Formats: sequence, C-alpha cells, structure tokens
Amino acid sequence: MTDKLRNIEIGKNTSLERGNLNSIDLHCDTLLRLHFAGENASLAKNEFHIDLQKLRAGGIDTQVFAVFVPPRVDSPLQLCLEMIDRFYCELDNNSKHISFAGNVQDIENNRRSGKISAMLALEDSGIIGSSLPNLRLLHRLGVRIVTLTWNNRNPAGSPNIDAESSAEGLTERGFEFVEEMIRLGMLVDVSHLSDTGFWDVSRTVSGPFIASHSNARSITNHHRNLTDDMIRSVAEHGGVIGVNFYGQFLTEGNPKEADIEDVLRHVNHLVNVGGIDCVALGSDFDGMDAPPIGLENSSRLPSLFEELEKAGYKHSEIEKISCNNAYRVIKEVCS
Repeated sequence: MTDKLRNIEIGKNTSLERGNLNSIDLHCDTLLRLHFAGENASLAKNEFHIDLQKLRAGGIDTQVFAVFVPPRVDSPLQLCLEMIDRFYCELDNNSKHISFAGNVQDIENNRRSGKISAMLALEDSGIIGSSLPNLRLLHRLGVRIVTLTWNNRNPAGSPNIDAESSAEGLTERGFEFVEEMIRLGMLVDVSHLSDTGFWDVSRTVSGPFIASHSNARSITNHHRNLTDDMIRSVAEHGGVIGVNFYGQFLTEGNPKEADIEDVLRHVNHLVNVGGIDCVALGSDFDGMDAPPIGLENSSRLPSLFEELEKAGYKHSEIEKISCNNAYRVIKEVCS
C-alpha cells in the first residue's frame, strides 16, 4: 500500500504556499444551474457555488463540469447537447480566463496562459442511451469522463439505491461501453454505480478508474459511499476518489449541519485505507442544497487545506490531494 497518514509535528516544513497550490475538482453541477437560470446567468459571476471569481479565489485551476440531465426529461440527448453547447459558449464568452482541456497537455498550456482549465464529463451514460456511437461523438465533443449510472437503471447497468439494484452488475452493453471508453481514452467513473457493477468495472479495467464524487461508507453508511474493499480496489488500480462535500454523504446526522471537520474525517479514512495517492477532490458543488459549513463555495477550498495542515499532512501530501493525484490519472488515461 502507498503512503499512510503519519503523525507529523506541525510547523516543520508544512506551511502552505497557497499561491503555488493548484487544485483539480473532479465534479460539479454548475452547467445544470446555468441551463435552468437562462441566458442572464454567467459563469463569470453568479450566486452559485462556482463561478470564475470563486474558482480563482479557491485556487482551482482545473474544474470538471458534469453534464447531468434530470430524469423524466422528454429528450435527454437534446438537453445533453444543449448543455455542452452552453459549456462552450461560456468558454467563448470568458476566453481570457478559462479554456477547454481534454488532457494534461491542455492543462499545462492553460496554466502557462494563466487560464483555468475546464474539463467535460457526462453524469449517467443513460442520457445517451449508453450508445457506443453516441459515446464516440461525445468524445469528439470533448467529454473525457463518464459516470456510468445515476440513480436509475440504464442500458449499461444499475445504480446503488437499494439492495436489489446494488446486486445488479453491468449489462452486456455496459461491458462494451466500458471497453470502448478505455479504447477512446476516457475515465470510467463508478460514483452512483451498484456494488456489483463496481466490481465488474474493477475486473474489466486494468488501469485507473475513478469515483469522481464519493466518500467512505465506513464513516457514513450511505449507499453512495464506497466500502473499504472498494477504496482499496480503486487505489490498487492507480485511480482516485474525489471527496464529496454533500452533507448526506458526509454525516449520518443532519446533512445541513455537516462541516469541514466531516470532510476531514472522510479524507483521513480514505488515506488510511487506500493511501495518500488515491484521494482527490470531487466537491459536487451546485449539485447540493447546503454545502458543509466552512466550504460554502469553491472560494473556500483553501480552508480545507488549512485543516489538513493542522491535522499533520505535509505540503507534498496536500498537493497530492488537491491536484497531483487527479493530474496523474488524467495524464495516464485521457486523450
């Protein structure tokens, strides 16, 4: 297993140089918020959890924007395409500050230009009918991460919402879909996927896969979180788990009372079980009603790093959690 959490004397070579600490957030639902807010809303500045000013203030230089289509929409593929169009319109309107990234070369080019990188993900392959031709088209449109399911069954597999669905694995189409993602250079995302489906992915994918926005089930017994065996499997594949800030996945108490200490508990557990190299950030900003106290929006992200420093994490370890682990996986997989 990789590095474990160690007890470190605070104050010895642990101070954060915040200006040098870039962050990658593997999941947000800001595109959906922008879509429903209409043309008057802007990624430049808004009242959501994420806008360009908040990303800058939080040190997030790579943000993954998920395309999520709510259930019972008449034409999910049409709405998916409209949201991707909105993504590129926002990038065009703010081209001095943010630009598309499909791989680490793009991220590095954007960093040299002083721009935030915007990556594109699809949350729920069912939106495109788990279709291989549609998958290839979305890859050409810039999608590099696909969450296989959301909270409903689709042609690829089942979600983790109850015992029945959790026992259902990938379908034949699901296996084909995962294999095509691997061929295309796309990250397979197991957040929301059934337990049995998770293990199907683990056996099918030889390299890294991710849980873009999931936490530890041993800390908060929620079906959306990962068991310790799952955490170890992601780590053994060289993948990452993006820590989710949604209160329901952080605490078994009142989710609106979740705070930054609850986030820290999940980070500690993931590190202790899977090692420092498997932990990343997957905020789920703009996909929740009430972010944890202390992490109210993306501008507050440095507060988490301050708490990690107080807990004894070295600067190099915090860099792994904030950026380097996710960067490594994107470098290895995405093309």
